[in-house]
Amino acid sequence: MQNVKRPISVTIIAWIILVMSALVLISTFLTSVWWGICGLIGIVSGVAMLKGLNWGRLLYLWAAPISIFLESLVLGFNPTDIVRAALYLVILFFLTRPVALKYFCGSGMMKEKKKEEWEKKLEKNAQEAYRKFKF
Repeated sequence: MQNVKRPISVTIIAWIILVMSALVLISTFLTSVWWGICGLIGIVSGVAMLKGLNWGRLLYLWAAPISIFLESLVLGFNPTDIVRAALYLVILFFLTRPVALKYFCGSGMMKEKKKEEWEKKLEKNAQEAYRKFKF
């Protein structure tokens, strides 16, 4: 299996998640179990993303919106929730781009046959989109 180079966007996002999660964990140590859990999840997902593990990407993509929603529900709406949601949408955009998907799917998480099928479907969808929107 070929090694796929990690996209710079994935590296930056993973490090941002790691640093922010470490700060949350340090600042809330023994004061808030919820924030401690969120910090640990962020650190685990950030490290996994740096290693090219798709489950780390999926963990973050699922845990972050659940965290934002539950905190807004329990603690009430806070203007920082809008900032967190916007940041999540930016991260969502970059972690679901084809280059990021190729990195995560090409890092040992997919068998070679599945990987080839995925690449063919991606190419076919790109060609169809090009033809559809060609002026």
